[in-house]
Amino acid sequence: IMPDSVTDIGTNPAFVNCTGLKELRLSDNLAKFNSNSLNGCTNLEKVNIPACWTEIPSGMFFGCVGLKELTIPGNIQVIPNGLLKGCRGLETVTIESGVEVIGNEAFSGCKNLENIEFTKELKIIGNNAFEGTDIRYITFQKKLEHIGKEAFKDCKLGVIIIPSTVTTIGNG
Repeated sequence: IMPDSVTDIGTNPAFVNCTGLKELRLSDNLAKFNSNSLNGCTNLEKVNIPACWTEIPSGMFFGCVGLKELTIPGNIQVIPNGLLKGCRGLETVTIESGVEVIGNEAFSGCKNLENIEFTKELKIIGNNAFEGTDIRYITFQKKLEHIGKEAFKDCKLGVIIIPSTVTTIGNG
């Protein structure tokens, strides 16, 4: 547990390759976070993203293959490219209201991800965003406009409900 007095994890990655780290509670006042600080934390299962953040560093979870659950807070509008790519242990993602864009390969290779709820603000799903996941059922809200190419490649989809607001799928 990180005390709320911590506001900056700057230029040096703080927890790189900490294979014994299982859970991390980041300070609610943490304004700066080195994007590589959690790289290689293979046994990290749970981490919070502070509610004050308006963006998430794109490489934040590289090599966090044991991550099981994550909540994306409502202040985040864009889930960056490759954010959780290869986090094969990820089972649960909660996306709070506010997310408008899911970047390319954001959840690619998250083998155990079976269910995800999309916010009503979601407009864009990037290329290969959910490639190789175990997602089986998806319902999108009525603001979705674009689904990128191969967004659900190699998924176990049984049902997908696409609203009439979608104008392009794939290369468009």
